[in-house]
Amino acid sequence: MNEGYTKVFVSLDGTEQQDFVLARAIKVAANNGAKLIIGHVIDSTALESAGSYPVDLVNGLDEAFKNSIAKQLEEAKANPDIPEVEVMIRAGRIRETLKDEMLDFLPLRHNKATYGSTRLGRVGAYGLKARICLNWVFFEEAAKYADKALTLAKDAGYALEPYDTRFCGEDYTKGEPSATNLFGLSGHANSDEWIWALQYNAMISGNQHNAGYYAAPRIAGGCSYFSPTQMFIDAIQCTDGKSIAESPLFDYKEPWKNRDPRLDLFCVRPGSRVLGMQFETNPSVQKIMNYNDKEEGVLVANSEAYGTKSEYGANGSKGPCGYLWRKYLDIEEYRTNNGFGTKSVCTLSYPLMRLAELYLIRAEANIEWAGGDLGVAKADIETIRGRAHMPVLTVSDRNGLRSALRYERMVELCNEGFRWFDIRRWGIAEEVISGTLYAPASDGSMSNAIPTIDENWHVTYKGDTFDGKKINLRKFIDMAFDPMKDYLWPIPESERIALPQITQNPGYAGFAAE
Repeated sequence: MNEGYTKVFVSLDGTEQQDFVLARAIKVAANNGAKLIIGHVIDSTALESAGSYPVDLVNGLDEAFKNSIAKQLEEAKANPDIPEVEVMIRAGRIRETLKDEMLDFLPLRHNKATYGSTRLGRVGAYGLKARICLNWVFFEEAAKYADKALTLAKDAGYALEPYDTRFCGEDYTKGEPSATNLFGLSGHANSDEWIWALQYNAMISGNQHNAGYYAAPRIAGGCSYFSPTQMFIDAIQCTDGKSIAESPLFDYKEPWKNRDPRLDLFCVRPGSRVLGMQFETNPSVQKIMNYNDKEEGVLVANSEAYGTKSEYGANGSKGPCGYLWRKYLDIEEYRTNNGFGTKSVCTLSYPLMRLAELYLIRAEANIEWAGGDLGVAKADIETIRGRAHMPVLTVSDRNGLRSALRYERMVELCNEGFRWFDIRRWGIAEEVISGTLYAPASDGSMSNAIPTIDENWHVTYKGDTFDGKKINLRKFIDMAFDPMKDYLWPIPESERIALPQITQNPGYAGFAAE
């Protein structure tokens, strides 16, 4: 299909998967009569750890890459529909060597009607570069590229999707909180907030997944496997921007009132509605309301908390229960599939990048970069908070903004795959992944624990309760984190064989000979 491209740029990483990527690039270039540009960067970061710059190794890797694409390169040059083929091989640090002009080969944004969010345009490319720089703690560059991406995003028509908070904080009789206009089927198809997503298609055999089964409650045919912790729930602010330990708006007997609307938009908690059904985890509640067939609802068995398939039954799931993720649960998908069962029937896209993340990247980069603009950081954080109907910040200093930023990344980006990297980048993983992981009490009672919440919004419990009684939380599992080992991944043995000068990370002696 001719898409009007004059140039097709493909970046290859030297792995086995590059053959498929290059084959696709050759096909696209031929279909469009476009110049094909093949780019490859020999990342010197690991090489530099060997001491003096290993020129011979770089030359060897250069030749190895050329040999890996030799056959396909010859095919491309012989193709009469491809007017020109250029190979660009550079050595250096990827963040410095992948120059901006390479990204400018990309269209600003691919046609939404044709490609949805599957193809990474220029906005997404600069956003990805900003993300990489942030994770590598190159804050000045992260600020620069996030700003570039956000500027381009306005020209490309990207915008934050409004949140509907009408039923947040209400009980199940009022209605069902929903953010499916962003995190559901219609959102991934129509929202201008999504920049990049992995899309599924039921018309393609095997192109479905079973995340719905693992995320959905048992009353909807799922297994209640994915769930936020009690600590996450307790970390979510009240509507005055204060923690539940400090806010006068919080009442532990009615804990869902006056909370950040994203608690109900992103999480399923007892006393709410999900996928058209009442959600209750109290084993004494044997019947719940199902609103899918009749507007007034009908009573059905509460399989979430009663019976053999419940968490408390012999065949129950091992998930902590009590809460579930509402993000990426779509009632339309549930009804279309007549439940989720155990089959791979879901086609909801897998998120890779949305506009909200770019605001938070720019905010964090400006906070952590000594030359950063704290005013920009504050405005970016308030942009994300404002969309959630949360108040403006009362802080403007670096430490205060850092705490506010970490709260927003924890809440706004929850269940999107960022937390693991965030707590390691911030150096707080040993605090967060240590001690006891708690779940709600088995009898369905509300938590009476007064949380201790630090500047990073990490929650611990020291024994204090709102009612002066024993803490009624249920211990789910004890966690452990080794700071001498767990901040790093092991270096693959294949890389150590190729470059023996690279030493193995601490604690991973079994992955390769020391």
